[in-house]
Amino acid sequence: MRGLAGDDIIRGNAATDRIYGDLGNDTIYGGAGRDYLFGGQGSDQIFGNAGRDRIVGGGGSDTIFGGAWHDTIFGSNGNDSLLGEGGCDKIYGGWGSDTILGGRWDDTIFGGIGQDFLYGDLGHDAIFGGRGHDVLSGGGGRDTIVGGWGNDTILGGDGHDRLVDGTGSDKLTGGEGADHFVFVRDGHEDGLTDFEAGLDLLDLRLWGAESIGDLQLTQTDFNGTPTAFLIFEQERLVINNVTIEELQSAIDGGTLII
Repeated sequence: MRGLAGDDIIRGNAATDRIYGDLGNDTIYGGAGRDYLFGGQGSDQIFGNAGRDRIVGGGGSDTIFGGAWHDTIFGSNGNDSLLGEGGCDKIYGGWGSDTILGGRWDDTIFGGIGQDFLYGDLGHDAIFGGRGHDVLSGGGGRDTIVGGWGNDTILGGDGHDRLVDGTGSDKLTGGEGADHFVFVRDGHEDGLTDFEAGLDLLDLRLWGAESIGDLQLTQTDFNGTPTAFLIFEQERLVINNVTIEELQSAIDGGTLII
């Protein structure tokens, strides 16, 4: 089925549908089958509904709802809103400043190019920021969150999460649970807001230091609140609410590794 040049409303059925919105700001409903839905030009609304669907927004700022099953969603150009809903979805933002919500199951989310907001929601999600200054949040579940290129804010949420900073000045917050923080060697200053020695794991192996003696540890206090600094060559990590003694305890206990 194919739309026309205007603003069309197109509904699929229980079969396997192939629907092209074409021009205009279209509204497309996929139906119960395994559908291929393409919005085309314009700012479209697309609903996958039941079935394992493949949905492409096309040009424009689109709003896409995956539906109840395992969908693959592409935002393409524009500032898109992409919601996986039920199922283990794969969602790709593409170009533009996108808002992506994974939904209830174990989703894989790629922000693409642009300043994106990526939220895994429930389930054990994998979230990748791509290029741009992104906000990445895991939500509930045991998530893996990777920053990419840009100055990102990475939030683990509930659960035992793995947070990886990318290229840029990133700020990491693990949230509830025993979290694993990984920092790469990129020549930027990064921040860590809630490291708890003995519970969380701070992984600096990608910095390239050969021993703990290669690191410079310093501390400042502001109004009674400590801030620790870990420095190796061009790398600088600022850790809030942590003392040097607590970092040394983490080193001795094996929860700070290089």
